[in-house]
Amino acid sequence: MVNNTSTSTKEIPGYELLSHKIRFKIFSLLHMYPELSYNQLSEELNKSKSTIHPHLQKLLEMKLIRVSREEQVRGKFMRKFYSLAPEYIEKTRDIDIVKSSEDITREIAEEIARNSIIWINSMIKSLESYKQYFEQLDFDSDGLDIIKEMFDKHESFSSMTFLTENQFKKAREAFMKLSEEITTIEMENLEETINEEKPYYFFAGGIPLKRAIERVKPI
Repeated sequence: MVNNTSTSTKEIPGYELLSHKIRFKIFSLLHMYPELSYNQLSEELNKSKSTIHPHLQKLLEMKLIRVSREEQVRGKFMRKFYSLAPEYIEKTRDIDIVKSSEDITREIAEEIARNSIIWINSMIKSLESYKQYFEQLDFDSDGLDIIKEMFDKHESFSSMTFLTENQFKKAREAFMKLSEEITTIEMENLEETINEEKPYYFFAGGIPLKRAIERVKPI
């Protein structure tokens, strides 16, 4: 049930981060790399500086990123480098603040749908890159060594399964506890680690897949 008198999307912390693909990609890149310059962001995103500029400004305004340093290039021209801001975890942890259907207006429902698409697309792109990486391996030479090294270092793990409704509810409870633990881990020594390279990606989630598939079946 949708309550049209509820909080608007703009009042929910964190939603502006997910409301545009470029903004979300900038935020993701600055997780993986300690800092990136304006030029580097433009190259990584394959977008013009004028295209990414408003999104950089928005992320700066939201205090999710910061100008980490500036260096003189020529004359009075300064090259800016960007990194995550120390406040970013606190400001993004409320993205999933909507818990009850009574809190969801039509506007919020539409925003959740758009945000879900961005999250899913991001996950798919990450998996596509990983798939492409493995497809390019030469399994007659160093490919097997690379895979062995990943397992020896416990650098890879995954879980994918289909569950009954009751199992899904239990899994969600377990996931919420795990999510809290992961947030605690992420917050540890934040000042020291905020600008460290983060080359590992962790994703977990569950969706009502059968219902979604049935909804889009051709008539």
